[in-house]
Amino acid sequence: MKLTILLFAFLYATFLLHSQIKKGDNVISLNGMYTKNTTQDGVMGNSMTVNNRHLNLGATFTSYVTNHLLLGFGLDYISQKDLRTSELVLNDGHDVNSQIMRYETLNLKSTAPLPFLLVGYNMDVTNKLNFNANLKINYGKVSTTIDDQTIYQQSLIVNTTLSSFIPMPTMTSGSKETNDFAAASIIPEMTYFFTNQIGLSVALGGIQYSITDWKTSKSDFWINLSPNTWLIGLKYKL
Repeated sequence: MKLTILLFAFLYATFLLHSQIKKGDNVISLNGMYTKNTTQDGVMGNSMTVNNRHLNLGATFTSYVTNHLLLGFGLDYISQKDLRTSELVLNDGHDVNSQIMRYETLNLKSTAPLPFLLVGYNMDVTNKLNFNANLKINYGKVSTTIDDQTIYQQSLIVNTTLSSFIPMPTMTSGSKETNDFAAASIIPEMTYFFTNQIGLSVALGGIQYSITDWKTSKSDFWINLSPNTWLIGLKYKL
């Protein structure tokens, strides 16, 4: 019995002590995430629908200056598309026998290549599983395109029933702007190595403070560990 306990203790210690990552190692990482969702509020005749698509891709080179400390740099690419549609029925203030319906579509597209610097702390959980806590500093330009279209339509009411529709002028507008963006993020990450060189990583959301508009000093702060913020990636040890 004692021999069995000692054998298990030796195997467990060996399992913990053989690290996948060590001082002097260099690692290339690729990760990303894609989300798509639709939300709808209100009822027919007074409703809003939002279709959102978000893409986040990243590439990182890291160097382990000690068994625990890592330094790196890389590039993130973020793309977000929002399509917002609304429908609103208004009573005509000049004619009680008519209504005015307003349909509006707002299309927002934002893209941003964001270079970053990285410093992190690495801890071995087992000989194949690693935990990292990374501090990442991003800076770049965010380009946003906005297209808006508003359609008005007048409907006549006869005996409480809509009888006909009268087209009205359509209003369209568009704009494009570029803003500076800076962010500091603390990101927890788990990596499981299938071989001595290849591993699967999951960045588990994190904490972020960002400046989204330097002209107005607009900033944003969030803490989010939800799975829809996780980045799935591959690591290759050189």
